[in-house]
Amino acid sequence: MNEINLLPWREWRRDRARRTFFVNLGLSGIAAVAVILAMGWYFDRESHQLDRRNDYLRERIAELDRRIADIDRLNSQTEQVLSRLEAARALQGNRQAMAHVFDALARAVADGTHYTSVSMAGDLFNASGAAASNDRVSSLMRNIEDSRWFAEPSLKSISETRDGPHYGGRSSEFELTFRRADGV
Repeated sequence: MNEINLLPWREWRRDRARRTFFVNLGLSGIAAVAVILAMGWYFDRESHQLDRRNDYLRERIAELDRRIADIDRLNSQTEQVLSRLEAARALQGNRQAMAHVFDALARAVADGTHYTSVSMAGDLFNASGAAASNDRVSSLMRNIEDSRWFAEPSLKSISETRDGPHYGGRSSEFELTFRRADGV
């Protein structure tokens, strides 16, 4: 029995276990590298897919921005056209009223008075003129007050002139303001 040596069998077993361990360690390392590469490939593919989706969304957003800019431009043009149309309507509607205003100005002039200038700013009229006497200016203001086209006559100034070109050299120059009547 002395001839049986169990040591080489144990050494072979230890060598085989060591080789198996290192083979398994190498295979585990290769598997780990493969898993890491597969995950990297997967995440890279997902990243590229997300980039494509983001590019698609950016293109659509840019297209919508262009459409919004076109809509804003069209809204601006529409507002301009509507304001022009409104101005044209106001002028067209104001056309007859202005004819009536000029007619009423002519009818309001009392005998012995005349206008030297009439200006209008909005609904406010400024009139300058000459009259044969102060009573004629009062008559003009009453005529303006009685007119359905005018309201609120107010005398700003009146002065008597001698050697004037109107009404025999003696006349009164006046300046008055009045408004166009509301609703007319």
